[in-house]
Amino acid sequence: MTSMIDVVFLLLVFFTCTYETMERLTYMEIIRPSAEGPATEEAPEIIMYRIEVLPRLVPFAEPGSVARYAMNGRQLSLDQLEHVLSRFTPEETILINCATRSVHHDLVILMDRCMKYKLDKVSVVSGR
Repeated sequence: MTSMIDVVFLLLVFFTCTYETMERLTYMEIIRPSAEGPATEEAPEIIMYRIEVLPRLVPFAEPGSVARYAMNGRQLSLDQLEHVLSRFTPEETILINCATRSVHHDLVILMDRCMKYKLDKVSVVSGR
């Protein structure tokens, strides 16, 4: 019994020493305010647009399944949304709100469109 405890202890020490943490935040670009400049300076107005990824009416793999998006409460197709995104400037912030039952593919397509127009100030939240 004691030899088994020794083996378990050695395995615990081995895995503790060889464990590597994932650096998820290394690849994320985080925009932070700078410490330079006077404190009384007015903050620039932040322009933020909210886009919702809605659940599909027809299941994803079925014929007739179409991605659904909404902006300011108005439903848009992907082509309409891409036209709207083409008019945004890179300084504007986009908040993407994914509905609970939305399809991951629809979110990826939307983020690809944002990157196409060099819109990199994008935040993603889930749920309603």
